[in-house]
Amino acid sequence: MSLSMLFALVFSFIFFFIIFRSAFLWAFRHKINIDRRLDNMTSEEEEVEEKSEKKEQSTMMRWVSWLGNQIPWKPISNQWEERLVVAGISLKLQEFYVVRVMFVLFTFFILMAWLNIWIALLSILLTWFYLPRLYLKIKTKKRLNRSVTQLANALGTMSNSMRAGFSFMQSMQVVAKEMPDPIGPEFELTIKEINLGGSYEEAFSHLLKRLPNKDLEMVVSALLIQRQSGGNLAVLLETLRDTIQGRLRVKDEVRTLTAQGRISSWIISLLPIGLALVINVIHPGFFEPLFTNIFGWMLIIFGGLFFVIGWLLINKIVQVEV
Repeated sequence: MSLSMLFALVFSFIFFFIIFRSAFLWAFRHKINIDRRLDNMTSEEEEVEEKSEKKEQSTMMRWVSWLGNQIPWKPISNQWEERLVVAGISLKLQEFYVVRVMFVLFTFFILMAWLNIWIALLSILLTWFYLPRLYLKIKTKKRLNRSVTQLANALGTMSNSMRAGFSFMQSMQVVAKEMPDPIGPEFELTIKEINLGGSYEEAFSHLLKRLPNKDLEMVVSALLIQRQSGGNLAVLLETLRDTIQGRLRVKDEVRTLTAQGRISSWIISLLPIGLALVINVIHPGFFEPLFTNIFGWMLIIFGGLFFVIGWLLINKIVQVEV
């Protein structure tokens, strides 16, 4: 595709975006006005924090933030907002959509310039629907695994603090100051919510929404029951710490025992692809009948289908829940 056509497409996209945004602003001007007035009703402390965060942002992130503010509506689903919170990504929902659109357009124009428009159109499906979900899934898994390890240390710190004479809230503040993300900042948010008048039940349920893992759910349930029935909280926290550490040891042992199976699944999965590439380099026309015959396409489809089924079965076998 020629360079002039690329520029025409880019300018067409910008033109239609401006037209659409102007029409939306005019149609929903009253609602947007109310939303902006509500957003401006923030405390001075929050404004100072936002200004300090903006100073620390890079030029690219400031530009993304500005583009996100140009979106006059909140995107359709709150599901993505919850996913961003759980993954620990400090982007507003509008900013996240801006990053997605920029990445899709960049990939589309690069592939259209170097390959062809059909591959570029297929890349839109991959980069818009699949890659963001995969990225958030990986980030969420890493963050939740890190939170379980930190939770055991946090419970030990809280237990020792309470034995030294601290209250439960003071021991949580110690953890909030000393522990890194995610436990430290999440505990700090929970403390702020309680100090602002929220109940313990609501604050801890919001904590579970931000960090949804079974170990934290067990800790929250035990703490809420202890508030109703009473008892030695320091001993309870120590018992919970020992339980979580025991679960972590078992998980490490299971992971070690299933390492061979996981490696085998990757080797078995990648071996046919690697072998096909080597054969194609040695004998370039070897696979040509597969792409020029209906039976060849049937073999490719069924082979790919059984390939995916086999990979899923092997991974299902080596994944052991603890």
